Amino acid sequence: MKIKIRYEKEFTTFELNLSDIKGWLNIDLLPDESEEEFEERVQEEIDTQYNRPEYNVMHKQERHKGFAISTKYEDGEETGDFEPSMSEVVDPSIFLKDEIDRENKENYEAVKEFVYSVLKPEVADLFMAVRIDGVSINEKAESMLSRDAFESEEEYNKAVSRLSNSITQKLKRANKNLEKSFSKASDFGLSQGYQVGGQNSSNKNKEVK
Repeated sequence: MKIKIRYEKEFTTFELNLSDIKGWLNIDLLPDESEEEFEERVQEEIDTQYNRPEYNVMHKQERHKGFAISTKYEDGEETGDFEPSMSEVVDPSIFLKDEIDRENKENYEAVKEFVYSVLKPEVADLFMAVRIDGVSINEKAESMLSRDAFESEEEYNKAVSRLSNSITQKLKRANKNLEKSFSKASDFGLSQGYQVGGQNSSNKNKEVK
C-alpha cells in the first residue's frame, strides 16, 4: 500500500503493508470495504495527522477571537495602532511562524538521524540532498564532478549522465532499505510528514551497495 508523506512542500511515497498501517494508525478495514477505499481512508488520516502541520499547530494554540487588537507600549498604555487578529488574516499560520519553523527543524533533524542510521554516509548524503532538500539528481551529479578533470564538454556531460544514472539506482535501493527499516522500527513517530525515530544505528545494518 502506497502512502504519501510530506516534509515542508515536498512529498515522498512509501510502500507499507497492511499490518504496518494497522499497527501505526490503529486503523482497520471496515466490513465490505475494498483495499482501494481503505487506502484512501488511510491517506486521509495521514493527511490530517501529519501532512498538515499548520492546521495541527494552530489547533494546539488558543486562537485570537474578535476583531483587530489594539497594540500597547511596554507600560501597558495603548498606542492607538491596531494589529489584525488571527481570524482576520488570510493565512493565520503567520501568528505561529516561530513554532512552525521550530517543528520543521526538529522534524528535519529526526529524518536526518533516521536516514543516517540506516544508510551508509555517502548514500545518506545523496538521499538527504535529493529526496529531502530537493536538489535535482543532475545538479547533485554535477556538484560531485570537476569540469577541469575532463578534456572536453562532451566528456564532462557524459560523465554527469553516467553519475546521474548511478545516483538514481542508489536512491531506489536506499528508498527500499528505508521502507524496510521504517516498517520494522519498534518506536517511531511521524510529524509533518517525515519525523521518524528508531534505533537502528549498527553499522552491520546499513546499506552496503
